[in-house]
Amino acid sequence: MDQSRNGKLTLNQIAKITSQEYGVNQFVLDKPTRAKTVVEARHVTFWLCRKLTDKSTTVIGRHFNRDHTTILYGFLRIEDRLPYNAEMRVRVKRILDKIGG
Repeated sequence: MDQSRNGKLTLNQIAKITSQEYGVNQFVLDKPTRAKTVVEARHVTFWLCRKLTDKSTTVIGRHFNRDHTTILYGFLRIEDRLPYNAEMRVRVKRILDKIGG
């Protein structure tokens, strides 16, 4: 697993692995792009950042140039869709396997 020196998973590491899974450039996650694939990758990144780190929505928002309410919206969107979207569940599982979570 790719972790920082102190052994904790970073927001950048989550963004990198998620963007690789979705086939998008990591740096497009903090841009205003609304392409479906980018939006889903961005929301999954927000969801994973909340689930796998102790970072607040405010801190995550600052990292991705977003308001904390946008992070919360993305998180809740994935929470709602994950139980019903098999393809998304498979992708999230692959990401978690790569992360080691």
